[in-house]
Amino acid sequence: MNANRTGHPIPKIWLAPLVALWPLACAPAVRDAPVDAAAYPEKVRLACVGDSLTGCPDSWPSHLEGPLGARWEIRVFGLGGATALSFGDQPYATLMLPEVLAYQPDVVVMLLGTNDSKPRHWYYRKEFERDYRRMVADLQALPSRPRIWICLPPPAFPGQWGIDAGRIREMLPVIRRVARRQGVPVIDLHAALLDHPEYFPDQIHPDGRGSREIARHVYRALTGRPAAF
Repeated sequence: MNANRTGHPIPKIWLAPLVALWPLACAPAVRDAPVDAAAYPEKVRLACVGDSLTGCPDSWPSHLEGPLGARWEIRVFGLGGATALSFGDQPYATLMLPEVLAYQPDVVVMLLGTNDSKPRHWYYRKEFERDYRRMVADLQALPSRPRIWICLPPPAFPGQWGIDAGRIREMLPVIRRVARRQGVPVIDLHAALLDHPEYFPDQIHPDGRGSREIARHVYRALTGRPAAF
């Protein structure tokens, strides 16, 4: 049993809550204030990071171009089949992240995880958390010091190609933990789209309505204003 400064023992029942709160006390502050585009000397460089949900035609970045306006430059870094897992079928960190880093973005919105729910990937869930956190850390280390938002992946209805709704649900607290430990805000697309299976004609990829809904949530996070589109 530990002792306090007076030499009296501290009951273990007092120590348990302190131990549980220790990771939260050490976590960095979350940078979730809206982006002030006027504060940038040039256009705000926005990197849209993700898999096919980001890279397909009519995906959510395409719905941001008009609403964000001329002060923003949007670059899409979508890779079909991409995983946050570094040894997945299409590891984003190897195949696409170098291009994102070279872009030196001012803002990053990251939407990964859907393909990591495949059985052969989610078996390595501990490595998924490590690799996801490493990608965020690599972005935070850029000289441009980008603002970063992490998106929780949309649900599957119920899924195919090995992508699974249940494993995506298991992933949500893992991604939240990465965000908390790295001090970055979360955009909860899972909750936002949970009641809209009609937006996902193939059970996985959003149609134009679903992509627009994703863009609305991203827009509100970046600007602090409700989307009017």
